[in-house]
Order: sequence, then C-alpha cells, then structure tokens
Amino acid sequence: MLDQLKKFLNSIKDSNQFKEWSKSHKDAYLCSAFLMGVDLNQNKWQIDFYNPENDKITSFIEEDSLITLKEEDIFKRPDDKVKELDLDK
Repeated sequence: MLDQLKKFLNSIKDSNQFKEWSKSHKDAYLCSAFLMGVDLNQNKWQIDFYNPENDKITSFIEEDSLITLKEEDIFKRPDDKVKELDLDK
C-alpha cells in the first residue's frame, strides 16, 4: 500500500496542476494521506499539503485518472502545529 501511495504522490508532483499550484505555495508540505472508498479494490487516494502561510490544507484527489485539488480551512487550535508527513519513516 505504501508503494501505491508513493506512486500517486509522484504522479501528483509530475502533474501540471501541482507544478502550477506549488509556484504560489512554496512552503507547503505533505501532511496526510488516506484511501477513500468502499473496499481495497475500489478506492481513491487523497493527499493533503499544509500551507503555513495561510493556514490552509490543499487536497489532491484521484478521480477517474484525473487529479483534482481543493483548498480548505484546517480544523485545529490556533497554537497547534501541523506536522510534516515523512513517507520514509
């Protein structure tokens, strides 16, 4: 499953959407990833990046071989820090 996650993360980073988005979100970092779906055969990855500059999360979601993104407010206490997700650990 970790290999699938890394593969999807690489496809996000190679996409034009991510490249354009990252130009204006230089300090953003990977903070979460999870599978959405009914079972392991029918699932979609969602990978989230946290931007400390505006305290928002941008989600990249796999939908029908396309990558969509959505920016939202983050639910946390003002003094809490969102930790970076290191997939190598």
